[in-house]
Amino acid sequence: MKRIFVMKVQAIILAICVTLGTFDMTAFATATVDDTNQSTEVTNIDNTDTSSTTDTSSTTDTSSTTDTSSTTDTSSTTDTSSTTDTSAITDSTDTSTTTDTTSTTDIVDTTDESIATDTATDTTQEVFSDSEANSDQTVTDTQDSTSQLTDTTQTSETTQANSSEDETKQAEEEAQTQDTIERHMGYNSADNLVIPSLYDGSYYPSNQGTLPSSYDSRSYNYITQVRDQGYWGCCWAFSALGVAEANIVKKGLAGNTLDLSELQLAYFFYNTVEDPLGNTTGDSTQSLQESYLEQGGNSAFTTFALASWSGAALEEKAPYEEATSSDYTLDSILAYDDAYHMQNAYWINMTDRSDVKTMIMNYGAVGTSYYSDQTGNGTTTYYNGTNKAYYYNDSYTSNHAITIVGWDDSFSNTNFNAAKRPVFNGAWLVKNSWGTNFGNSGYFWISYEDAAFNDSDYSEAYVFDFESADNYEHNYQYDGSTGAYGYAVNNGGSIANVFTAKANSSGGAEQIEAVSFALYDVNVNYSVQIYQNISNSQNPTSGTAMLSTPKTGTTSYVGYYTVPLDEPVAVAEGTTFSIVVTLSRSANNYVNYFVDYSYNNGDWISFMNEVQAGQSFTKASSSASWEDLSSRDMTARIKAFTTDIAQIEPTGISLNNSSITMKAGETTTLTASISPASATATNVSWSTGNESVATVDANGTVTATGVGNATITATTGNGLTATCEVTGTIGKVTGLEASSQSTSSIKLKWTQQNGVSGYAVYRYNSSTKKYKKISTRSSASKNSYTDKSRTAGTKYKYKVRAYTKINSQTVYGSYSSVFTTSTKTKQPTLTITALSKKAKLSWNKVDGATGYELYMSTSKSSGYSLVKKITKGKTVTYTKKGLKKNKKYYFKIRTYKTVGGIKIYSNYSKVKYVKVK
Repeated sequence: MKRIFVMKVQAIILAICVTLGTFDMTAFATATVDDTNQSTEVTNIDNTDTSSTTDTSSTTDTSSTTDTSSTTDTSSTTDTSSTTDTSAITDSTDTSTTTDTTSTTDIVDTTDESIATDTATDTTQEVFSDSEANSDQTVTDTQDSTSQLTDTTQTSETTQANSSEDETKQAEEEAQTQDTIERHMGYNSADNLVIPSLYDGSYYPSNQGTLPSSYDSRSYNYITQVRDQGYWGCCWAFSALGVAEANIVKKGLAGNTLDLSELQLAYFFYNTVEDPLGNTTGDSTQSLQESYLEQGGNSAFTTFALASWSGAALEEKAPYEEATSSDYTLDSILAYDDAYHMQNAYWINMTDRSDVKTMIMNYGAVGTSYYSDQTGNGTTTYYNGTNKAYYYNDSYTSNHAITIVGWDDSFSNTNFNAAKRPVFNGAWLVKNSWGTNFGNSGYFWISYEDAAFNDSDYSEAYVFDFESADNYEHNYQYDGSTGAYGYAVNNGGSIANVFTAKANSSGGAEQIEAVSFALYDVNVNYSVQIYQNISNSQNPTSGTAMLSTPKTGTTSYVGYYTVPLDEPVAVAEGTTFSIVVTLSRSANNYVNYFVDYSYNNGDWISFMNEVQAGQSFTKASSSASWEDLSSRDMTARIKAFTTDIAQIEPTGISLNNSSITMKAGETTTLTASISPASATATNVSWSTGNESVATVDANGTVTATGVGNATITATTGNGLTATCEVTGTIGKVTGLEASSQSTSSIKLKWTQQNGVSGYAVYRYNSSTKKYKKISTRSSASKNSYTDKSRTAGTKYKYKVRAYTKINSQTVYGSYSSVFTTSTKTKQPTLTITALSKKAKLSWNKVDGATGYELYMSTSKSSGYSLVKKITKGKTVTYTKKGLKKNKKYYFKIRTYKTVGGIKIYSNYSKVKYVKVK
């Protein structure tokens, strides 16, 4: 009883605080990169399902109409399994515990249960009734309304008291006097997230007809059963999967008995498991304060968890009711064991009310959040327990996630508390996650004017568009954490991710069928191209473009988009491929896109992104160079979706040349084309029929090695061949150099050519200023020649060309480049004179010498080091100072001649020694 008393006291105190406006506003936000203009982005095509537009006459179920005699507050039965809202009360047994008003999940317990709700003058509302329905039809039991929310408001003039009404009111009063329910709110903010309006000046809505004044997705059986989040703060998971279930059912992929696992989503959101392909190693999302069941979350971060395919599994895989403790764990094998995959996520500014309505009609439901002050099911400051109507009109804040499944423009403002009453009629129909004992079988109304829906900076709604999980088999991704961080490119800029195909374990191939990306901008134009066999690890476009025409389109809302390809791209295992997305928008000169990045959002959640060089790139503009995002510790949120296929064998092969003529030493590269273009077994082997004429490497590069003919063959893995005939002609002699010199001779050598008859050697005559043949080498292997009887220290020029005999005629190839060298200069003669602590050296001037080098040692046979370089040939003396008295020093000298930057040295002089004084 002490625990119950403490909870009631705290509830009253918190309610007074809210009434006095003492709670801080909680803002939703996204982290941005360089400035406040950076945000997150959207992709792909507006997936509006125009077939979902309904006539107003069919928007409601006539069975939902009820009078007050049938209204029963289903909250009257206390759920003993409920526990306190830990975001508001840390320990309900400690009367000193108070709510942290700066918490990202501001929670206010119910106000004093004695607060009266003014409903005496409320006018009659026929909520969710077909305008042509039988007005006499009345539901007498809320449990028989089959989840249809009923308007129980009746005026005193039109409603007669009866025993049923008395029983209803008595049950409601009893419920309001029972113990406060321990309810844990769980919607937390994303820092600085502002969802821009679709109406940026460039958007013109398509003609979707007039929206009905009221609509209820339940009337079409799109909405699944109301669930109960119990004690845990998992409303964010129930809201997201409630939207997903409605979408899946509306598409006809399942019936409305569908039940997706909130536990699986919540557990693996905070207990990150590496993706099946091993591409998200090191990435994680972690709670900084409480357990995964208690910490809470939001729809923005949930978007990227769902995009990773970590959700949505069937409830039977991970039943929520089994989480009986905050440290309850799941087997990691369940992380990607999903029945449905999210394809698109649309983030809508809630102030665009008509857009929200349209999305409900097109997708079945939307997720949003609001500020709730309810720890019980009865009337509070903002909630009218009789009419199941809620209205909060203070500063924007949010702590609880819900699913909106319909609306009624005529829902009377008198249905709300007299002290907290909106100005105009109109309300959203909400599916809650507090079980069927809350509201009207789990549903309630919330005013259009509620503070949660009228702040252009923070009000937000989310649509999660799903498909069956068998549409694609593999998800190539690097963004394994779930933060909402933004970066930008200028119009015409691009983002890209590079992957390696590795998913087909059977040894076949894969087919890229769709790609996805996430943008923090509205109305973005995109162009997608896929490249294969990337040759430059820092350029994602350095491969073969695989789409004959880039896939283009325009996005609508901020969010996440999947783009199916008109031309699926087949890739062999081990092949590198890139997804390149080019972006622009007419309403601005830049586009913001989402990246995975390591940071903390407030004090409640942490994101860790690990990225390797060569994985993710950005190109700031069309003229800019690619930048590796690993230098900024970022990963672009780009994915590729593939399915396994059998290896596609080539049916044909051809070469870009069928015949070529090459001179020995020349190179060219042959390119093999495989048909069909979709073939995945594209490996080609190369061979030559005559290596003495031409060789070929593994890349098809042909090098001519001699004179004659050779056949180059390209062969596919299944034995198809294509050939190119190479005719080798006499090439230009290369590699001409001096292998040795003396004072009277120069030995030349050059690169041997195959298939030639020999070489002609020429020396320049300075008198005639012409080259003269000085030797004929009569064999291809004779690729050297010694020119004798030359003058010491003299410069000479040579060139060589090859020749062959064709039909008794001598045919010459091209001359080599001119090679200039010199004979050695003569050996100098050294003399030494001993002086006091120094030695004077002199030598004879040597003709042709460019300079001299002097060496000294204290040993005659070893240890010589250069002590002086003389750079003028006419200098013939040098004095070595700093020597020690009475010690012997040995010296030698040589000349050098510089020709073409190369020094040609003479022999050393005889060694001389001196003992200084």
